[in-house]
Amino acid sequence: MTIFVRDLTPEEGNRLKRIARKGADPVQVRRALLILASAQKMKVPEISRLYHISGEHIRHTIHRFNREGMVSTTQTRPLRATYNRPHGVKHLLAALDLKTDQLYGHASKTKKHQDILRFFHVLRRRFHRSERL
Repeated sequence: MTIFVRDLTPEEGNRLKRIARKGADPVQVRRALLILASAQKMKVPEISRLYHISGEHIRHTIHRFNREGMVSTTQTRPLRATYNRPHGVKHLLAALDLKTDQLYGHASKTKKHQDILRFFHVLRRRFHRSERL
């Protein structure tokens, strides 16, 4: 089954062309190009070969544009990298002894320079003073 975007209004067409030519966001530019190609009755496999994008992604973009219009071309707000951690986090410092292939680790609730120095002291105590680390 062949799928195309719905007929574009003149405003939508002009806006998509402007995004395709002068857009700063590469994701937005690519979406605009896909929609414009589909509006010119290019089939999904042709668009896929032209832009090196999977057919599934192209179909998804077309369906979304048909449902939501120009809103679908704007970048979706990414999820924040942080989220609530009600029980806190642990920080792991680790060192690998290449001679013995042994891993040493130290977990702490805080991430301060004192914790790093404490880890270094623990490591130093594991080896004889004459041994270079």
